[in-house]
Amino acid sequence: MGMKKLLYFFLLTSVLSFGQSADSLYTEVDTRVANYPKSFSSVKAFAERIQSDYKIPELQARAAFTWISKNVAYDLNLMRAVKQKAPASFSFRTEAEKLQKQRERITADAVQTLKSKRGVCQGYSSLFYEVCDQLGIPVKMIPGASKSMLTHIGKLPEDEDHVWNKIYLNDKWELVDVTWAAGIITGEKPKFEFRFNPAYFCTPAELFAFTHFATAEAERETGMTAQEFADLPLYYGSYLLANFDLETPITAFLKPRANDILLRLNFLPENAKVGLRYSMGNEFIPLELTYFDDYATVTLPQTPTGGYATLYINGRSVVSWRIKN
Repeated sequence: MGMKKLLYFFLLTSVLSFGQSADSLYTEVDTRVANYPKSFSSVKAFAERIQSDYKIPELQARAAFTWISKNVAYDLNLMRAVKQKAPASFSFRTEAEKLQKQRERITADAVQTLKSKRGVCQGYSSLFYEVCDQLGIPVKMIPGASKSMLTHIGKLPEDEDHVWNKIYLNDKWELVDVTWAAGIITGEKPKFEFRFNPAYFCTPAELFAFTHFATAEAERETGMTAQEFADLPLYYGSYLLANFDLETPITAFLKPRANDILLRLNFLPENAKVGLRYSMGNEFIPLELTYFDDYATVTLPQTPTGGYATLYINGRSVVSWRIKN
């Protein structure tokens, strides 16, 4: 069994209560949360609604995660403004004062995000933090670097461009990214599109590390180095949802060559439609699969001399590589 398949097997078959799996309970929570009001007057009112429906911390956290992801839109204008401004700073005299001011900022960001129903990662993660805190669930804000664009492939994670959460459930810290669960940016003229991705709730650390690199070394649960992170290809959110593993190649770079490059995909369904698109030329190339017992292989045609290659499965981009001489 491949790493990804094994991780999700244990995650989705964990029993919370009455013999139900986490998967079925999460589905029940998501269904109920869909009938929640589209807005709340305060973070307290939001937390109280969740608490009236759920007593188990894991399900409370799931309810907060689902509602925020499905009701808060990513604010592209705010993202551009944040990039153009210097990072927010404040003065403090003691460690206690520093922590107090950081906490005040989280509260302010959470209130604003709930009110406007728009935000960037700071707002999403602050609102999730504030709700979990009011529910009594231990929670953290984790700043770091993300791998979310083609230009990030092969780049060291030196820019702190993202923030996510950790919550303490069932005697361990779990990873949550409410922002990436909400949707995606699409189009030549970028716009946000709601596309709920539940895989960013309690994501196994080994998978989360493909795209998230915490600033604090103590928060990097897999021990991955900055160079190892840079050398990974770009994994899209659809990869976390897909029921297969990419076995090879797991390097950031493909080299132009006359010989075909072999990809191995574990547990790929037999009816999967696989294709490749090179950024140079932008032509979509259907690929033929060869199936074995529990994996399939596919060969890539001769690569161009630059740009990027993106693998599509059933119409969704799953992995991209940079082509490097």
